[in-house]
Amino acid sequence: MAAEHLPDEMKAAGKAMLEELDAIGLEPQAVMWVFFESIEEWRLCVVSPLVETLGRRKVYALLDGALEKIGPVAGLTIMDVHLYAPDENMARTMSIIKVEDAELKLSHVRFASAAMDRGAMVNALVYRMRDPVTGAALRELTRRFQKAAKAFVMA
Repeated sequence: MAAEHLPDEMKAAGKAMLEELDAIGLEPQAVMWVFFESIEEWRLCVVSPLVETLGRRKVYALLDGALEKIGPVAGLTIMDVHLYAPDENMARTMSIIKVEDAELKLSHVRFASAAMDRGAMVNALVYRMRDPVTGAALRELTRRFQKAAKAFVMA
């Protein structure tokens, strides 16, 4: 079994990636490292309503273009970012957690066993968990993200 302890460098990398995702304009609803017991791996999970409004492929494509210009963020690349829509199992299960993200306080959460889309998740380190953005605010977020991500590519 892989170590369920998240190394300090991965904790710092997750925080750095959150800051870059905000700078690019994604402004994720949730960002967390999740340990999936079934595959014995930590994954950086990012929850955004833009996955629903723009589609997962388009969000990945825009992020990929922007992150390619920036370069690896504390060793992380687009391949390390796992996008979820707010209505997916993992996001719904984790939505019970609230984190004061203004100060980027970390919440360490341990679950006995929670059923997820990709296997049992038993451990998580949460950087941000916000209520979902909807309506006019979601339309504005969508517009800002597309504009900011394209601007990163053009810079």
